[in-house]
Amino acid sequence: MKVKRSKLEYKEIHRNSEWLIVKPLNLKSSLKYGFNTKWCTSSKKEPHIFYNYSKEGILIYVIERKTNTKWAIFWEINEKGMKKELSWWNSVDDRLDSMLVMIPETIMDKIKKELFLESKPNYFYFTESEKKNYTLVRESHEKEEASRDWEIYRNDGLTNEGYLDFTTTSTTMDVDKMVNKTLLHKYSYDAIRESLTVPYIPRKTND
Repeated sequence: MKVKRSKLEYKEIHRNSEWLIVKPLNLKSSLKYGFNTKWCTSSKKEPHIFYNYSKEGILIYVIERKTNTKWAIFWEINEKGMKKELSWWNSVDDRLDSMLVMIPETIMDKIKKELFLESKPNYFYFTESEKKNYTLVRESHEKEEASRDWEIYRNDGLTNEGYLDFTTTSTTMDVDKMVNKTLLHKYSYDAIRESLTVPYIPRKTND
């Protein structure tokens, strides 16, 4: 998979000597402003997560520049355009109560203004080239997941590391979908095997 290299693309919501608030609009900007954090949206190994969040809601990074303290904010927007769950995350990816985040009121007001006035997910503002990157990354990830599903079924629930542990898989994995697909493979295989089995019919003997 070849993802097109691009320049930093983001919306600068606020910048001064102490604070920076940005909305990342491509993977490169998310990696830059999320550098040195545990955020899954800033992962080079799993770029599909950044695109998933960008497709599903508003993603904002807040940086206190003097200490390099960082927060990520995500507000989910459903398919009908309704805003759902709002969440705050610190740099080690722990979820926070927004009421307890120590940010000056003036900065918090700028964040709230952006969140409440915005009605579109980040993906809406992607350039065409970044939308193509999104498609490439999504298709590649779907192929990997399909291959993983088949390997788990073929090895009777075993991965290269042993039995599949759902507690260590990505939180974006659709576990129900994967399990249903695996069961469908198994039932189809069992049905075919049963249909090919010749039943044993005892031979009649003359007493």
